[in-house]
Amino acid sequence: MLLRKSVQIPEQLADLLKMTMGGQTKLNIDLTGSEEPVQRLDKMINKLIISLSVRHSSSHRARSAPRICSRRSAASPSSASSATSSHSS
Repeated sequence: MLLRKSVQIPEQLADLLKMTMGGQTKLNIDLTGSEEPVQRLDKMINKLIISLSVRHSSSHRARSAPRICSRRSAASPSSASSATSSHSS
């Protein structure tokens, strides 16, 4: 019986990984007598999420700002040359 169940472990792990990758797993945890550590963990997770989102938005702005400036500077000479060519005709 133990041998039969141990042979099924790789197949069961593969099924579990497929379900996890597909977002089909759910984990229920019941922690008794641990309200204070759970609250501390909740605060830490919230701080981590906020710091990651602030860092992501600031790095996104820092990367996109040069693109906007370079597009304007690249557009300025062509618009200036088209303006001078239209006036010279």
